[in-house]
Amino acid sequence: MKVCLIMAGDEEGGLENHVIDLANALANNHEVHLIAHPRYAGRCTGVGFHALDLTRGRRNPWLLYRVARLIRAIRPDIVHAHANKATSIIARLRPFLGSHARLVATLHSQKRRLHDFARMDLVIGVSERVLLPIEGPRKAVVYPGLSGSPAGHSRAQARHSLQLAEEQPVIAAVGRLVPVKRFDILLNALAGLEKVQLLLVGEGSQRAALEQQATQAAPGRVTLLGQREDVGDILAAADLCVISSEREGFSFVMAEALQAGTPVISTDVADMHRILPAGYVVPVNDPAALQQAIAGALQNPEETHRVFMPCFEWARAQLVLSRVIGQINGLYAELMEERRV
Repeated sequence: MKVCLIMAGDEEGGLENHVIDLANALANNHEVHLIAHPRYAGRCTGVGFHALDLTRGRRNPWLLYRVARLIRAIRPDIVHAHANKATSIIARLRPFLGSHARLVATLHSQKRRLHDFARMDLVIGVSERVLLPIEGPRKAVVYPGLSGSPAGHSRAQARHSLQLAEEQPVIAAVGRLVPVKRFDILLNALAGLEKVQLLLVGEGSQRAALEQQATQAAPGRVTLLGQREDVGDILAAADLCVISSEREGFSFVMAEALQAGTPVISTDVADMHRILPAGYVVPVNDPAALQQAIAGALQNPEETHRVFMPCFEWARAQLVLSRVIGQINGLYAELMEERRV
């Protein structure tokens, strides 16, 4: 099977990592092409990489012409667009791509404007929640999976490397320091949790504002670690992983924390209410509820771990790239069989 993936962004986040992992893994069994920003070229193995900056306007005639020419030259069986902009480009080009290719789009986050997804042959959602507004085409939920192994160190080893005292209550949060992650809400919750230390991993436009808020709300108890390559070990060192987001399509941080054996408290985003135990999912933008959930989980850590054991086992079995590839291959095969019929 010949597969062409298309990604329009140029950032370094969960979506981009997922698409690159997907392309590399699919290339083990298919001829795979990836149309994406030049910055990702060095991260692809066994993939036909086509460098194209798609960050310009999705209606740009020259950009649309170049994408159409590339796809017609590749002549794929499957064109798989990731996220809103890439899907919009493929939807506009559908009349020019011929009837050979089946068009697939993955919806990675909650969006208001979804008409372009309705023009696909199949829409894959990274959670059930993101697919709820989609009407018309076939739909399937495929939770993304991690390609690496869980944290390399035990809790004790990770704490030692981060110079954390064994008895110190520690929570960790990971993500871009941008408004949608609502780390300001987390800092408000932390203000009422005496002695609790927060490790905040990530970079973004809100860093200076969050540093200032941390100094006022929880002086000496917040460490902004910036961008890190050892996120798994940081999560393993923490007593809890806390997700305070206003919106999420799927949380890779949740997956990594559960695989590291760290309980998760999250706002009610994505499919958290389906994945996490009752009582560990709180309303969005509610610092009091978040504070209460964190305090309750830290008060009895042994019970918290007992409750989460099925979640840890599920994440280690289900949220892995090999399972994702199996699901994607099955969906591709169904589309190809329908075309033959």
